[in-house]
This record gives sequence, C-alpha cells and structure tokens, in this order.
Amino acid sequence: MGKAYKIGYIDEDINQVKIVSQTLKPYNVEVIGYDIKQGMSEDEILEMVYKSDIQLLMIDYYLKGKGILAFNGDELERRYREQKPRFPIIIFTGNENDAFDNVDDPNIIYNKDMVHEDGKVERFVQTISKSIENYKTYIEKRKTLIADLIEKGDKDGLNATEKDLFLKTQLELWALDQKEKKEIPLQLLSEEKIRDLSKIKKEAEDFLQSLIDRKK
Repeated sequence: MGKAYKIGYIDEDINQVKIVSQTLKPYNVEVIGYDIKQGMSEDEILEMVYKSDIQLLMIDYYLKGKGILAFNGDELERRYREQKPRFPIIIFTGNENDAFDNVDDPNIIYNKDMVHEDGKVERFVQTISKSIENYKTYIEKRKTLIADLIEKGDKDGLNATEKDLFLKTQLELWALDQKEKKEIPLQLLSEEKIRDLSKIKKEAEDFLQSLIDRKK
C-alpha cells in the first residue's frame, strides 16, 4: 500500500461524498466531507476547509444543483486560490464542457467517472498523489535552500546574489498562505538581519524545525 493521503471534498450531496470516500479508502486516501447547510456563504465553507487538515481539496463543480448553495465550484476554487495560491485543487464534474467554460485552469478539471468506472480509479489516485507530492517538494526544496543559506551565512557570510535569493525564497514560502498561517515570519525578512545571519541562526532553525514537524 502506498502513502496515506487526506483530501477534502466539497459537495452539497452527502451521498456523493460517501461514495467517493468508500471508493478511495482501499487506496489509502481518506476523504473529508464538510457539513454543507442550506444558504451557506462562500466564506463559511472556505473557513471550514481552511481549518481542516487536508493535503488536497476536491470541489464539485455544479454546487447549485440541489438549490442548497447559490454558487458553483469554480467560484469557491477562485476564492481559495486567493488564500492559498499553490495548494492542490481538483474540480470534480459530470459535465466537463460546462466546467471548462468557467474554470480558470482547465488542467484541474476531472470527470466524476474517474471514481465510478473500473480501471480509472487507480489513475485518479495517481493524480492525487502527484499533485500532493509536487506541492510538498516545492516547499521542502525552499526550506532546504533557506537552511543551507543560513548555514553558509553563519560561516562565511552571503554575497549580494545570495542575500537576494535568501529573501526571494522566504517570500515564496510566505506567499503560500495569504490568510493566517505564514510559512515564514516577516521578522526574518529584514535586510538588517541578513547582514548578520548568526544573530538569527537559532531562531530560523527552530522555526524551520517547527514547519517540518507540522508537515509530517
């Protein structure tokens, strides 16, 4: 059995969530559903998603179908991108043409038959796995680069190009979450602190370790 993953699934039809959950469970993929109530706002749903411990978000495209919600999945996806720009998201639909006309990135659109037809589930699980692992790799590469630059700065100092890379890499991580959690605290971004990295070495190492612990 491969790695275990946890994904969120926004769908106004609880039965669809249960079906997808049962289908993916044998593949070590846990599906988290959300308590969607009549007339819920985008903000209310996004807050539930934001607080949930998931590695990928799947959103049903046609959320208006049962008259419970007043918006479709493309609108939720767009709003969540504002909070977490690189977070893995999939738009799940039974009508790809309709979704294609409204979803900004057509590459994230997947037909629901991926989890209903024999022979397609494995491919869908591979898609989930790659999306999650690519996101994790993006983060880990930057954390490693920051740690290496801190170590070099402590020993030999950093040249102008390395200082620029240090700031740029921290900002890339910081930009991953535009809401509450920040991958890099702003106090590590000042030029004054970069001039003497030894002063922030312990602080940065502790912070990086906390990120590693949180991502496990």
